[in-house]
Amino acid sequence: MTSGRGRGDAAVSLLPPSAQGDPDAVVSQFILEDLNNPATAKHLLIVTTSGKLKRIELAELTSITARGLTVIKLKEDDRVLIAQPVSVGQALILASTGGRLLRLTIDDQRVPVLGRTAQGHQGLRLRKTESLAGATVATAKETIAIISQSGFVKPLAVESLKVGDRGAIGSQAVQFKTKTDGLIGVVTVRDTDYLIATISDTTTRTFTMATIAQLGSTHAGQKLPGLTGRVQLTEVVAAVLG
Repeated sequence: MTSGRGRGDAAVSLLPPSAQGDPDAVVSQFILEDLNNPATAKHLLIVTTSGKLKRIELAELTSITARGLTVIKLKEDDRVLIAQPVSVGQALILASTGGRLLRLTIDDQRVPVLGRTAQGHQGLRLRKTESLAGATVATAKETIAIISQSGFVKPLAVESLKVGDRGAIGSQAVQFKTKTDGLIGVVTVRDTDYLIATISDTTTRTFTMATIAQLGSTHAGQKLPGLTGRVQLTEVVAAVLG
């Protein structure tokens, strides 16, 4: 911890030297809580852009050193999309760039616990022209929102999505207005969160989740408030802003 005048250290500087050259090296950050507490999540879920997913015991991270720890083996053209603590029974929603969604229940059948050296299983089957646009973890009673590159957003109740099996093709959740559009992400809609959208890699716009939750679930979704013309979103993330 530094004084109020200090700027602090970039999170990437805490990684091993081999990873510090990549500006996108930090995918997520989380606190490793007391695993003896029954209410604490016991597993880490990892999802990659090729649709691979794996669940490992968080207890395997207690021996992590300054050199870091490899938790998944990736092919050259793959990268980690999300990594977050999860509990058995939660819903994992995977979204393809082509607009398909797959809901999986986090359990030993659909998302089994694997060792650190495993590559993981294929979660959502992707077509040749697709990649994984996003993934989010929610409860059955929550709402998610899918967002397209052209700025359209569509809220969906998790309960409305049929629970599928690992490796399935999922179901089409949105009809794009143009052939060049595609999904850019999926987030869980929580009242305390905000949606931060990056436009053409240069500017960001922030939206409250309450605003998104009020939008209707039409076939194509509705344009994010305040976005006009031919905008191109390059990234969307959910965040808690203090």
